[in-house]
Amino acid sequence: MLELLKKLISINSVSGNEEEIIGFISNFLNENSVEHKKIGNNIVVELGKGQKTLCIVAHVDTVPVTDGWLSDPFNMSIKNDKIFGLGSVDNKASVSILLELIFELQEIDFNGKIIFVFTSEEESTMNGIETVQPHIKPDSAIICEPTNLVPCTAQKGFVKLKLKIKGKNSHAAFPWKGDNAIYNMIKELEKIKNITFEKEYPLLGYPTISPTLINGGIKHNIIPDTCEVIFDIRTT
Repeated sequence: MLELLKKLISINSVSGNEEEIIGFISNFLNENSVEHKKIGNNIVVELGKGQKTLCIVAHVDTVPVTDGWLSDPFNMSIKNDKIFGLGSVDNKASVSILLELIFELQEIDFNGKIIFVFTSEEESTMNGIETVQPHIKPDSAIICEPTNLVPCTAQKGFVKLKLKIKGKNSHAAFPWKGDNAIYNMIKELEKIKNITFEKEYPLLGYPTISPTLINGGIKHNIIPDTCEVIFDIRTT
């Protein structure tokens, strides 16, 4: 399984660029005589027969490479019994385990059906699972994500919100002639920072609102007339 994981890590599958890894998985399944189908840029494998259906999902894409890597992110390494490589935990270890599991389950008769789904764009648009969802009707599902091997039975919701504040531009030498949209945004951010929630969900805690991207102005010597902030909101 480590060799399979090493190969998966070596494939650049940053979200939105999954064609190569989807092709690799398809070839792997073909080589092991596993029937599968491609729905969009996703792969679905169905094993077993029966009324009850379990769906097991793992995504094949990763986040982009960031600064701070001390080794090649696409070359798996093992140090102190820990595996290093882009997507090694999220989520290519799960992908390699499921591929091996599919191979083993082919030889076993069981009462029920298991649908394995390998999805794309989980780290960005969620288009992968949304494309597959109309084609499957499972009774229950397991979503493979890193949880330190602790089963999670609840998940925060997600809202992406853009706030745009307007002002009035002027030359930066005469700021009093304009209305700086960045300063206006700072005032709103202070209000949002102080928002509190009354209800705490037992499993997930309180909702959170985090500004994660900000953009304002077009040039250093122009007072900006607009400022935009993207918020990551997690609901509970």
